[in-house]
Amino acid sequence: LTKNVLVRPRSGRGSAERGAHYYSTQCERASPAGNSSPASSQPGPAALLQQRADAVAAKMQDAHELRCGSVAAAERAYALGYASVALETLCDAAHASDAKPLDWGEPRDVETLKTTPRLRLLKRLTVRLDAPRVSVPQKVLNAFDIVAAVPETDDAFRAACSCNDVDLISVACGARLPFSVARKDVEVAIKRGAAFEVSYAHSIGQPRSLRHLTATGLRLAALTNGGRGLVLSCGSPDAWRVRSPGDTAALAAMLGVRNTDGVVGASAARAVEAGAARKYNAGADDSWLDGDEIKALVEARPSGKRRRRRK
Repeated sequence: LTKNVLVRPRSGRGSAERGAHYYSTQCERASPAGNSSPASSQPGPAALLQQRADAVAAKMQDAHELRCGSVAAAERAYALGYASVALETLCDAAHASDAKPLDWGEPRDVETLKTTPRLRLLKRLTVRLDAPRVSVPQKVLNAFDIVAAVPETDDAFRAACSCNDVDLISVACGARLPFSVARKDVEVAIKRGAAFEVSYAHSIGQPRSLRHLTATGLRLAALTNGGRGLVLSCGSPDAWRVRSPGDTAALAAMLGVRNTDGVVGASAARAVEAGAARKYNAGADDSWLDGDEIKALVEARPSGKRRRRRK
């Protein structure tokens, strides 16, 4: 086609008309219907990037960011395509009785992707645990959708894995772990429906700490059968440290997770469901779940000691 276009037609009107007719006919065959230019048949680099972004967003329509330390970080998470975002209240075990949910403030409009079906704002309590017992008043537990524990000793890790009031065991990755992660403790937590979490914020602010994140993530991925029940979250009040669901899934692949989308999808939803079942059994109000959904969720969870629901 290029040679026929560039070759000069012979003298005479008829040959020129035949050359023009040949060129237009070949263009119609090479290009889609309605396009007269062969270059327009293939999308450009910007269009390809947009198609890939739309495909990733459609695949992760219900992505979860379970650890945002500020309202600005939560707004950034919504803009990146997360559908469920948790505002974190961080405290020590000694001050857990005075913990209150982080206030979102006045209702406001937030930017989000067009593929996001709905937005959900969750309240999270994170307790630094240095004792072999989780002691948080029931009134405080009912005020939060997710209760997480950051163990600092071997006994604290064992207590967090076995406590029914802990929905998420968050393992610090900013430095070397001060305790050992035992397989039997991980199995106890997974069996009762809890999940494990590692945060990547330290690795973004201090790249040298990436080795600690890698070591901890590889260990947990191996103990959770390829990352089933493993959550990756930001864990910082700085909005610029929040990464998109696609970037988080890519980080999960580096940690040896098989289902990379699960770190912001199924595994993260596991922690949210554990919190919903905990609040239901305690008699708290769960307005974001229907009655049939929460009943089916509680029946599907492993049997254990359950409190009697208040009427």
